[in-house]
Amino acid sequence: MTEKSNASNNYDIKTVLKSFKPVVEDCLLLDTPVISVVVCKIKDKKQTSRLVQECNGKLQIPTLQHLKRVHRGDILLYLPSEKNEKCLSELDTSGLDLTTLRVIKVASTTPKTRKQFDSVNSLWPCAYHEDKYIEKLLSNTLFSSRELEEHCEWMSEAIRAARRSKIQVGAVVVDPSSKTVVAIASDDRTAHPMKHSIMVVVDLVARTQGGGLWKMRDGDFVFKENVKKSSVTHSKRDQEGVEKPIGPYLCTGYDVYVTREPCTMCAMALVHSRVRRVFYGTNSETGALGTLVKLHTLKDLNHHYEVFKNLLAQECGHLQT
Repeated sequence: MTEKSNASNNYDIKTVLKSFKPVVEDCLLLDTPVISVVVCKIKDKKQTSRLVQECNGKLQIPTLQHLKRVHRGDILLYLPSEKNEKCLSELDTSGLDLTTLRVIKVASTTPKTRKQFDSVNSLWPCAYHEDKYIEKLLSNTLFSSRELEEHCEWMSEAIRAARRSKIQVGAVVVDPSSKTVVAIASDDRTAHPMKHSIMVVVDLVARTQGGGLWKMRDGDFVFKENVKKSSVTHSKRDQEGVEKPIGPYLCTGYDVYVTREPCTMCAMALVHSRVRRVFYGTNSETGALGTLVKLHTLKDLNHHYEVFKNLLAQECGHLQT
């Protein structure tokens, strides 16, 4: 069980992908907010350069630096909340057709995704720098079929662990660099209210580094031989998998697979443990990684991990919790 089982598990990746998805911050999913601005036709195109320079100097709009100043013969002047007379008095308006003054909608912030960009760029051109990683994340093409099979295999280990406990929730910690299990745990809340499977498995990982608080039970596993000597000097892996050496700390760089969405306590424990990614099988009424809140996306946290939900959702949903 220290490495993926050699047993032949045939996972239908198309079926897996129907429910499997990332849990990302809302700003990546919602439409880019829009704001009203005043624009006007430029009647003398030869004065476009002068007008742009004047507007950039005298009618600055610091919050809209992501927008082009001119589009199809129109020039962006000011926000309608400002006094029109005062704004126009600042300019030499000889090159403008003031009869065409009108209010339009534009993007109030820089779009973060291609979909958002396509939507607001049609209103008025704006800056956009594509993040290829985010696009792969949102299109569910981040993982290859083989990688998805591996994720399913690790979740299957968590499902097997869940079936060993009365409250059927299981968790597995994996070192993705060596593709080996570091610890496996099941829920033990019947013995102690804090012994959720996540809390137990993190405690087991602490054992690999000379720590650990709770006694091990039958059915819990910790594999010290799978912890590199440098795991005591873990490497932090960025989105592209590049390792960056940092100091030792619990689950740094590790992936966690858990059959049910972690609660707030467990989600925060994963923050403090510095996990890399969390994969969960099914939602929970008290879940803090997508249901009640997306805790991992909160800006004020000093560590953030990625979250993916509904991995083997049907199988995890059949567990008795």
